[in-house]
Amino acid sequence: MRHLLFLAICCGVFLLSEPSCSQKSTERLDGEDIFVSPSELPEAVMSPARLLIDIPADERIALVFGYGYNDADFVASALEYLDSSFISASGEPVIVPLVFPDDFKVGSSARISLLYDKLIAYNLAGIVLLGSPENTHSALARLQDADGGIPIISLFSQDDQMGTEALSCLVFDFEASEPPSGEHALEEEVISLDEVSETEFARFIDEVPVLLSRVVYYVSLLDAPPAQNAELRVHAEHMLGSGWNILPYLDAETGMHPVNHFVLAKASHE
Repeated sequence: MRHLLFLAICCGVFLLSEPSCSQKSTERLDGEDIFVSPSELPEAVMSPARLLIDIPADERIALVFGYGYNDADFVASALEYLDSSFISASGEPVIVPLVFPDDFKVGSSARISLLYDKLIAYNLAGIVLLGSPENTHSALARLQDADGGIPIISLFSQDDQMGTEALSCLVFDFEASEPPSGEHALEEEVISLDEVSETEFARFIDEVPVLLSRVVYYVSLLDAPPAQNAELRVHAEHMLGSGWNILPYLDAETGMHPVNHFVLAKASHE
């Protein structure tokens, strides 16, 4: 069912079809809570509307806070924002937050390898990674070996790039403040992550809760990871909305553009 709802979002974008593609009806209530259909996602997330997360009562979406986004104040404010953004159709909690290193301590050390044991405790509808620490992909590889049907979206990973790309259906990083020059200049619409430092992530810290709300809602619509093909960029554009330009990521070592890896550049609306 959730896969069909996701197709309701994408059919008009991918196929440019007539209204023959069915969409979930919108139920609007008086007061603060407004249930919004998937087709209204781009506008709704930027409004006071609360989105209806319609997943089975026993399913959860894991949200892992890692490097750059694990400050207690940021985690609390991000979770508060998400709580104000969503309504759960089942009445059960939607998000399982996990914070590295606090939730991964063994004695005085933190081990991201514990992520596997923490995740298998839940029936997962999806996983959202924010600032993944090194070797997160190894823990997720064990999980995907057991259940390869879990959608994983990675934002601003600090983990091995190839490992992150291999285990995630979509990977996002921020644009550097200074565009690359030479043969890989911005006019070719490519950005190398080599140009991005920790200060770049801090530039957009206030944008992250809104991005998370869009990503979590997108994940809630998926029954399985989307196909790894050129349409992923259109998925990404529709998911994140008109506030961002979605640029192909450039692997500086190989000169390749991983099909599922993108760079976010703040859109200009002049």
